[in-house]
Amino acid sequence: MKFVINEELGEKIKTLYLIDGLSCTKIGKEVGISTSTISSFLKRNGIEVVNKQNKLLFDLDKDIIPKYEQGISLSKLAKEYHTSVQTLSKKLKAKGIEIINHQNETKFNEHIFDVIDTEEKAYWLGFIFADGYISSRDNGFELSLKGSDIEHLHKFNKFMEHNKDNVKLGEVKNKDKTFLRCRWEIVNKHLWNTLNNLGCTPRKSLTLQFPNISEELEIPFIRGYFDGDGCLSYY
Repeated sequence: MKFVINEELGEKIKTLYLIDGLSCTKIGKEVGISTSTISSFLKRNGIEVVNKQNKLLFDLDKDIIPKYEQGISLSKLAKEYHTSVQTLSKKLKAKGIEIINHQNETKFNEHIFDVIDTEEKAYWLGFIFADGYISSRDNGFELSLKGSDIEHLHKFNKFMEHNKDNVKLGEVKNKDKTFLRCRWEIVNKHLWNTLNNLGCTPRKSLTLQFPNISEELEIPFIRGYFDGDGCLSYY
């Protein structure tokens, strides 16, 4: 009959293995379970089972902390040094080091519009005034264009210094027709407040006014606005 390890016993086994550093053999003797059962349980929970004689040979201060402060995730460090994320997390916390989920870190330059001091910033601000959208509920910002203009959004993505390709391409249905649309969107309180203070408010078509920027940057701003919403007509 297969032995079932309940939640309480499972946590004890993980603590004995990861925190106290006991081998599967010693844990088995302590809790009355076979070594193979202990080993299988740890592997099923994503914990690499290694020879305890080779375990935790790293130096936290020399090996782990410098790499962690450079932005290397705990999961990668745990794999490199044959340990677990939980072990590294507890040891770093004991050193007073804040544990950061790098997946939730800001991935772009949220301060890029704090000061409009270049032609490029003025251009993109004008483009956002024409085509941008900021939500009235969740600090969301979106720039949406037709699918054929996707390269322009890639330029915007580069300008925003996003570390990934944040441009999404998808289909939009309008009545009986389907169109391609590309979008760049993000939820960020600082960017939302910055654009809002510059005059790009929710429902901006009712409130939009020329922003307070230096005179030499008015032309690139207008060019950006025209690229976003302008047209040439002949009568």
